[in-house]
Amino acid sequence: MLKTFVYRLYPSKPQARRLDSTLETCRRWYNQCLAERRDAYQQRGETAGKFAQQWLRSVTDTGAM
Repeated sequence: MLKTFVYRLYPSKPQARRLDSTLETCRRWYNQCLAERRDAYQQRGETAGKFAQQWLRSVTDTGAM
């Protein structure tokens, strides 16, 4: 049997701003990764998973490609 616990957060204003900022960063990163996958499929017909995309980003960021 699994138990579930639910907690309610009551952040202060600075904490709420920090949480909002973190959420915005995650949203932008996810959308950028999704756009890269979509563009790779549309341009080259390739599908890229999470790990392939991480490898591709590391190669292109270092300029080794």
